Amino acid sequence: MQKARKSRAVFLYIYYTTCQQSKQVLFFGAARRIMARKGDDLMTLYHGSSVPHLTELKPFLSNHEKPFVYLTDDPTLALLYAHNPIARPGGFFPYWFDSSGQLHYDEFFSGQTRLIYEHHDGWVYSAETQDLPRLDKMPWVYLSNTPVPLRGAEHIPDLYRALLDAEKAGRIII
Repeated sequence: MQKARKSRAVFLYIYYTTCQQSKQVLFFGAARRIMARKGDDLMTLYHGSSVPHLTELKPFLSNHEKPFVYLTDDPTLALLYAHNPIARPGGFFPYWFDSSGQLHYDEFFSGQTRLIYEHHDGWVYSAETQDLPRLDKMPWVYLSNTPVPLRGAEHIPDLYRALLDAEKAGRIII
């Protein structure tokens, strides 16, 4: 496992736009920037969940044989994980990153994204962390075997709309 890069922080600039029904829809603006301060080893990481009002993330057993907290440096990827259409321990997240780091979500049938995410809400949580190892075969996933306190939480009232906004902004290809 690789350690998180020191002297790097990831920031999520969150802008809200109001849709016609006066609901707030989360719109992710410029998602990342590198901190210039020397010696700053904190990194903002994200976690998507359907569970509201969390204050910390606790390790759970997934498919890696040990309980972990799973975090990512990509806030758009956290959106995908904010709703899991298959009960745990299963999951259905057909995404991948190309060689340039662009996030892709594959539809196996027309309308898959809409069917899975429309009318589902979720939460994108943020945490300030340091020196977390990455998952070997998924370097965008950071692991913690201890609870992680959360710094922020954003409620996403319609995950499908948020994913479409992310697609328009070029943060994901669906």
